[in-house]
Amino acid sequence: MYMSDAKALDNNANLLKNNPAKNIKGITAFVEDGQVFYRIYVNIRSKKKGSKIREQKLVTKVETFEKALEILIESKAECAALIAKREAAGDTWQELVERWELHYTYHPSPKFSKTTRDEYLSRVRKWTKPWNNIPAKDITSGMVEEMLEAAYRKGASYSRRQEIKVSINAVFSWAVNRKYIALDTSPTTGAEVCAFPGETKGEKPKIIKTLDVMRDALARAQEVSHRWFPIWFVACHTGMRSGELNGLRKPDIHLIPQEEAEELDRKIEAGHEKPDCVSYGLIHIQRAWVKKSQSIGETKGHYSREVDVNRELYWFLVDYLPKAEWGSDDHGERVFERIEAWNRGGEAAVIKAFFLQNGWGNMTFHVMRAFWATQLLKAGVGVNVIMKMGGWKDYDTMMIYIRNAGIEVKGATSSLNLSLQGRAPKRYKGVSGDNVVLFRRN
Repeated sequence: MYMSDAKALDNNANLLKNNPAKNIKGITAFVEDGQVFYRIYVNIRSKKKGSKIREQKLVTKVETFEKALEILIESKAECAALIAKREAAGDTWQELVERWELHYTYHPSPKFSKTTRDEYLSRVRKWTKPWNNIPAKDITSGMVEEMLEAAYRKGASYSRRQEIKVSINAVFSWAVNRKYIALDTSPTTGAEVCAFPGETKGEKPKIIKTLDVMRDALARAQEVSHRWFPIWFVACHTGMRSGELNGLRKPDIHLIPQEEAEELDRKIEAGHEKPDCVSYGLIHIQRAWVKKSQSIGETKGHYSREVDVNRELYWFLVDYLPKAEWGSDDHGERVFERIEAWNRGGEAAVIKAFFLQNGWGNMTFHVMRAFWATQLLKAGVGVNVIMKMGGWKDYDTMMIYIRNAGIEVKGATSSLNLSLQGRAPKRYKGVSGDNVVLFRRN
């Protein structure tokens, strides 16, 4: 270091040695070209619990300490006033979304699995960026509709816009119920998802598969040794989701001894037992393959459940499991083949192609789950039992799922017999022949 530099440092130190700024938080003294200047920095945070509101102000190169002190006092008052104003306005939309995310991160709920939460956040952050700095309480139904129309202009389909609305509503409803914002209802309540020209509004056409079609499909898949046959067969007998089947391991399957199963068979065939009153074992469903993370995770509902094993599934598993050598992992031996397309979510394309090629129409993997539920309903199994085995959380959700997959209506009214006192029904008098309803015997 040159002597001149050392001397300059000494002079600067002497100038700052007894400077009163040393004892004042927010004021920093510094020397430039042999003269003392002052820098003022104010950083004030809201004192409200959980609030991230803060205001900052920086003023540099003030020539006198007295002036710096005056600016410090004014800046603190200005920042405090701005914080009070922002607190009165409430959280911005961005702050509210962050609070929602934080709440469910530290307080997990079966209502929102991590996958569902991530999907909601992704949609909200992608489509509502213009709202980020707007007080959440100032967002209106009209603004929601404008945003949904803007999403349409950017290529979002009708169903995607419905999903966006649901995601926004999740955040608002959570905040309204906890009085975090001064609103009585979510602004999505009055917002409509409009169907623009060329779009189809409402539910997709229902895919209806009868028992006969499913029997034919499984028989054909078995006949050609389709690699997906065991997966489809178990799906139709258990109502398990695709990811749950991919996560199934041999230790999860608990079957009764074969001697006991043979005895049950004899009782059923002799008429001493009804097939729907006996159990051949249980399958414990406690994990699922998660496509997004490409790993094993929790089931969609965040809880484990059990599904009954019937006679047909029992003997299939007794024959199939000893030959199923597909490797193992930390959770045990795999029940089904590790199929890369399955891991990537390609199961839908496979089953659709198989059904179309064989003339049975369109098909989705989810329809097998709904098919299982509807067959049990038709057999008289209680709704609560089906919900418990199928992992449906509430009645409305289960019924929507079944309705979207379609319910076979053929023969649903066959039990109606309105013939009066056993007589053959006649035409009603006074009714013209062009508008006649006849009740005929079968």
